[in-house]
Amino acid sequence: DFSTLYAPLIRDGRMEKYYWNPTREDRIGVCMGIFQHDNVNRGDVEKLVDAFPGQSIDFFGALRARVYDDKVRDWISGVGVENIGKKLVNSREGKVEFEKP
Repeated sequence: DFSTLYAPLIRDGRMEKYYWNPTREDRIGVCMGIFQHDNVNRGDVEKLVDAFPGQSIDFFGALRARVYDDKVRDWISGVGVENIGKKLVNSREGKVEFEKP
């Protein structure tokens, strides 16, 4: 989306414009990088990419973030909003850790 770039950069002759239309394999490769720390196997990434063929690569990063957001919300529901500070600041129980979804 060139509308978000600084205008002088996109004047003719200042830059080469290249439209990248990733193939299925490109999309799988990028998504493998997005989900690498979550131990998601290639087969599951392929299913995910195939389930959302029209989505941008950014969609998959946002999807991953949403999963972790849901884990945090679940934790808050379990602890209670009034107890968040006690669990996070100088807690005797140690730092808060989440299981990977």
